[in-house]
Amino acid sequence: MFYIAHYCLTAHQESIINILLMSNQNNKSRDFRDALKIADIRLFIGSVGFFTLASRALAVVIGFQIYNITHNPLSLGWLGLVEAIPAISIAPFGGYVADHINRRTIILITRAASCLCTIILAIISWQTHINSLLGLYAMIFIAGVARGFADPANTAFEAQVVPKHLTVNASSWIGSTWISCSVLGPAAIGFIFEAWGAPGAYLMITGGFILSWIFTLAIASKPLPQTRKKDPLFKSIGAGWSFVFKTQRFGLP
Repeated sequence: MFYIAHYCLTAHQESIINILLMSNQNNKSRDFRDALKIADIRLFIGSVGFFTLASRALAVVIGFQIYNITHNPLSLGWLGLVEAIPAISIAPFGGYVADHINRRTIILITRAASCLCTIILAIISWQTHINSLLGLYAMIFIAGVARGFADPANTAFEAQVVPKHLTVNASSWIGSTWISCSVLGPAAIGFIFEAWGAPGAYLMITGGFILSWIFTLAIASKPLPQTRKKDPLFKSIGAGWSFVFKTQRFGLP
């Protein structure tokens, strides 16, 4: 009995070793740069990178500028609400729009809206006699609306750009780019704001949005996935919320 058990254990160990060896060979056949070999993925990473740089820098500049005008910490809280409320409330409708309209087109329109907002912010900041606090809030509100449509479209467009077999590899590159630019954007814009003031900072941010728009435009247009039927707006949104709350993998009761 001991010899039988020893034989079974040895055979089991050999099978594990063989699996590990095969897995190692498969990993060796893969290159961590595989996703970067596809032009559309490189362009998408560039689009995400420049947009993240610009959007994170914008949050820093607008916050600092409004505090300089009001010297009231509560004004920063209102600033967060002005952007977050439209972005969050419109997101479900943005998802519905992304299911029915070309995602690349949505991203291009929302990037253009972001460019327009920062240009207007630069003009408002340049006219020192205006210093319209309401105008600053209005531009951030519009940027929040654009974000509500852009985020769902960008997520869906990523799934179209990245082939399924490169999902993990591409996600690591995209995620690393997003995190890096989230740190570099606010850090760099601080020096630019100190050197050129708010107008110069907004123009640099506009340049980031423009580069993101150009990178997105260079990506080949992807057709929308074909669906059997298109549900009405509120029925589709309700089905999405129902799925979220009923699916245990999301960690919800």
